[in-house]
Amino acid sequence: MNKKLLMGFGSGYAILSFANPTLAQSILTWATLQSSVQNGEAQALRSLIPTQLPSEFSSGQFAISALHTGRTAYVVTKASKRLPNVSTVSQQTKRNISFNAANGHPELTSMPALTSFPTPLYNQGQLVEVSCYAARYAGERTRARARQAQKSTLPNGRSAYYLKQDTGRQGWCAFELESARHSPFICINAANSSTTALNILKSMLFQ
Repeated sequence: MNKKLLMGFGSGYAILSFANPTLAQSILTWATLQSSVQNGEAQALRSLIPTQLPSEFSSGQFAISALHTGRTAYVVTKASKRLPNVSTVSQQTKRNISFNAANGHPELTSMPALTSFPTPLYNQGQLVEVSCYAARYAGERTRARARQAQKSTLPNGRSAYYLKQDTGRQGWCAFELESARHSPFICINAANSSTTALNILKSMLFQ
């Protein structure tokens, strides 16, 4: 994991497929994105893409929900659901604080983006959220929450914590550097299914 997780979505198939902004809203599924990464394209996304999702999400709609200096995030719906209020990254630039880093990434302009987080779908368990936070968010307050949180040991011996994040959503998180005072960390949020979130985190970290 590195700074590219926060700022560097890749180029290649996933970008070229969405030169038409209207297509970005309907064609970019998680399966399409995963395929492009497996084919050696969009490599900057590799550490944010699980090797697998539960089957009901594998053909679900993908959209970026934050391209921020402190957090990059996306959501994936179940295959039967559609995201509301989908636009493109270019349409969110300078309009949405969650996309305050978008200007530095012209290659992302046609990718689907959310105008606001789809809370109803999330609360119904119809989507998962993947977030990567900058190291500055892993201060003492976050570490204190981790010490009090439910804990799980991942296959490589690292720890995962069931954390409530600053967004108010809760999921399984893992720090890049467990012993560091400040460290980037990834969180997977899935309402009503902490097991789903933990399994996705394991898949993401051990590609």
